[in-house]
Amino acid sequence: MHDGSHVFQQDNASIHSSNSTKSFPKDLDVTVLEWTALSLDLNPIENVWGMLVRDIYCGGKQYTTVEELKIAIRRAWGRLKLQKLQKLLDSMPDRVGAILEGNGKKTMY
Repeated sequence: MHDGSHVFQQDNASIHSSNSTKSFPKDLDVTVLEWTALSLDLNPIENVWGMLVRDIYCGGKQYTTVEELKIAIRRAWGRLKLQKLQKLLDSMPDRVGAILEGNGKKTMY
């Protein structure tokens, strides 16, 4: 299924901690990166989800079908600016530094 060059990462939020959720990557022989619980400061994808949600539901927009929502998600994904995503990735050293400086406490990220 894969060539072993990818590593799967998910936080340890309770929604991801069921036995079936934990065993799924193992069953597929996928390497899982150990991650601390509630480590949103280290997870730029959380910022991306926020950008998508703001775009998808802008102006209080609601969707009546799953298909409408899927279309909106694809369109919002297509509108993400590469420069903004690169800026998030480039912020990783600062994110790690802020967490180390704050002894693991919440940061501005």
